[in-house]
Amino acid sequence: MSIKSLVVVAIRNSLIEDMKSTIHAAKKLGLSKQIIDDSTIKIITYDAIRYFSEYELNQITINFTSQEETSDPYFHLKERYPIAWEAMKHLSQCANYIQYPSLECAPPKSIVTINPNEKSRTMTEVQSGIDPKIDNKLQQLLNFVISGGQPFFYCDCFKMISRNPDKLFKVIDIVLSSNAPVVTTNYYISNGYVAKRSKLLRPAHDTDEILIKLKDTSGLRKSHLEILKIMKTSMDS
Repeated sequence: MSIKSLVVVAIRNSLIEDMKSTIHAAKKLGLSKQIIDDSTIKIITYDAIRYFSEYELNQITINFTSQEETSDPYFHLKERYPIAWEAMKHLSQCANYIQYPSLECAPPKSIVTINPNEKSRTMTEVQSGIDPKIDNKLQQLLNFVISGGQPFFYCDCFKMISRNPDKLFKVIDIVLSSNAPVVTTNYYISNGYVAKRSKLLRPAHDTDEILIKLKDTSGLRKSHLEILKIMKTSMDS
């Protein structure tokens, strides 16, 4: 698990994403179009897992302190997003569920407006997974949660929120500060309580896979189960 996590964080969630996701992202790297497809991504990540599997990570880990704050995407996460940081810290230690003292926080004072002049031209907005911007669709959903129009934020898995750590923690922090949980197929995250499915399911790749996974209610705590049932009913209708 630690090797797979290393490969996801250090290799999959890197500029490789810009090489495969969108033409817009590829052009930022000086390319005319995407040069990597899904099959190539599988080869890259598989080879990386196989490579690192030959080493004992605990023996080669070094004590690293970033001297360049701007180059370290994790440097300011705890400081910028304390609610999300505390929840994710407990989730990383969670075998089934953990209750912990919630952090006091002021709810967002106003509706989030990240890109107020940006209008969506399609029902689905596609962007690079490491793009730091909150697109119009995500902004609308956050607004809905902040205003109390929806009592939770659901996404199948973290990568479908973002592969960018700052953006991921920002979204989680906004939701938890709105007194709502972030719910994925495997995890339930709130300010003061986190839970995980006893046997984790693989992240989905498309809507059909999400629907199949929502039917699997095994190994879930009550609060987690109730929200997934709501999502299944919503997606079935």
